[in-house]
Amino acid sequence: MKIKTLKNKIILYFMVITIVPSILLTFFYYKNTNKIYEAHMLENAFDDIYYIKRSVDEKIVMAKGLADWFYMNSNFDEILTKDYKEGVFEYDYDIIKAHDQIKLQLINSPLGKYISALVIVGNNQVELRYGSDSSMIDIDLIKSKNWYKRGMSGNGKIYWPGIVENPAVIKNSDYVIPVVRPIYHTILNKKIGWMFMSFKEELISDIYINKEDSSYKYFVIDQLARVIPHQSNLLLSKAGIVERIHKILDEEQGFFRSEDNREETLYVYEKCEKTDWTIVEVLPLAGLNQQKRMLRNITLAILMSSLVFTSLLIIYLSFNLTSPLKKLIQHVNQISIGIFVRNKDIERQDEIGILGIKINKMAVNIRQLMDKLIEEEKEKRELELKALQNQINPHFLYNTLNSIKWMAAVQGAEGIRNIVVAPGRLLKNLSSNTIEKISLEKELKLLEDYIFIQQIRYKGRINFNIEVVDEEVLKYKIIKFILQPIVENSIFHGIEAKKNAGRIDLYITKDAGGRDIIIKIQDDGIGMNQEEIKKVLNKKNQGNQRGLTGIGLSNVNNRIKLSYGESYGIEIKSSVGEYTIILIRIPCQL
Repeated sequence: MKIKTLKNKIILYFMVITIVPSILLTFFYYKNTNKIYEAHMLENAFDDIYYIKRSVDEKIVMAKGLADWFYMNSNFDEILTKDYKEGVFEYDYDIIKAHDQIKLQLINSPLGKYISALVIVGNNQVELRYGSDSSMIDIDLIKSKNWYKRGMSGNGKIYWPGIVENPAVIKNSDYVIPVVRPIYHTILNKKIGWMFMSFKEELISDIYINKEDSSYKYFVIDQLARVIPHQSNLLLSKAGIVERIHKILDEEQGFFRSEDNREETLYVYEKCEKTDWTIVEVLPLAGLNQQKRMLRNITLAILMSSLVFTSLLIIYLSFNLTSPLKKLIQHVNQISIGIFVRNKDIERQDEIGILGIKINKMAVNIRQLMDKLIEEEKEKRELELKALQNQINPHFLYNTLNSIKWMAAVQGAEGIRNIVVAPGRLLKNLSSNTIEKISLEKELKLLEDYIFIQQIRYKGRINFNIEVVDEEVLKYKIIKFILQPIVENSIFHGIEAKKNAGRIDLYITKDAGGRDIIIKIQDDGIGMNQEEIKKVLNKKNQGNQRGLTGIGLSNVNNRIKLSYGESYGIEIKSSVGEYTIILIRIPCQL
């Protein structure tokens, strides 16, 4: 529905001006505050993960140190290489001694309580077992596992396969974190056996399982997308993020949202440095959403209060401004459609009345300025055309007469007749003021007369070539003397300056749309740089020109624009020492 009354428009405008910014500001405030809340929560989550990641890395370093103790330890050199086929007593003594050493090492290690099984197998078939599940470990079953093969082929480097099923037949825990590593002789540096050490899941899960905030959940995903503790696999399936696991494993860190049982949840993750495992923290967003709802309610209450107050104030002001503004707007509308008359009804002593006085004065001044501008433009156009048609350069007349003298001395009367006819026609057209525009064909004939004179003067050193692609353009009318000054400029400032023979090509065609004539004049003279191009096109650079008319390129350009509009005129392209190309665009007019 279109609003017609000024009062309603003022009410609407002011409401838009005040209400829209208020809503936008409130919206941005609400959004930015939400982002601050979320960023703070995310920052805390990454701080928690950093702590957990550092703790996991510390546990891994300690586990590696424990594995290193078995990797190359002189205590096992003899027991794993000795042949015990005959000495049963000696075998029992060595086994007990080795068990005591292992037990002492594990008791002193902070990781001892996390070991579910330790099995050491020598090349001499000696087996050392320690841990609650060690006696039920099947050696052949371990050897069939891929993680065993990876661990044994690592050239002594520890491979962490993540969480796997406990290989014990009877076991206290279903899943363990295994380490498999060869054992080397400390002196001979050859492999004398291997070790299998399995850690309970609590090695990792104890870091975060007892954190104070029970609403937050943590777990570790190994490189094969298995979860520590393995019970969290159920959490992942419920959360519906199984499809995200591979993306999580490929990234160093990140976060995403998910809806778990209609409850929005934030997942934050970061990869460990010592392994390819990823720490994941699950944060319920119920508390954050509650803060957002409270912020939204407070923001809406403030917004509604301000809108009500603003609306009442706007309505009050509209009643006080409607009457004088209505008259003022009506008069401004008259001015906008070109009616520049004085309206005394809008003139009063208050601020709006003073504005009306100024508007009336402005209308009168605009009318006077427009009349003056029209008159000046008309006078300027007439003066420019008259000045252009009456310009004759004495230097050119001198050169022409000198050429006539030279021809009289060298040739017969026929040569004198030919050279006199051409400048005669040029001078006749220069002095004529009866035709402002001529056909392109006549303009080319004037140019040919000028070229004939220059050929005589320069003794054929300048090669002229004129090519008209579409002869239909010859019937179109153009303003006089736009080609001759440009060719003249090419001779005097392009070819003559290089002290050598030269070439000038004139190429005439239509543009792709067929509405404009394109004239291209190219010479192989000394060329110009960008600064010189700007200078020759400068309106102030119109005097002191050489040649027949003394008309410079800027004058020709200004005449074209004055006659046809700003979209037409001259464009110059040049390369110093190589060429100059002048493009003229004028409309096709009959």
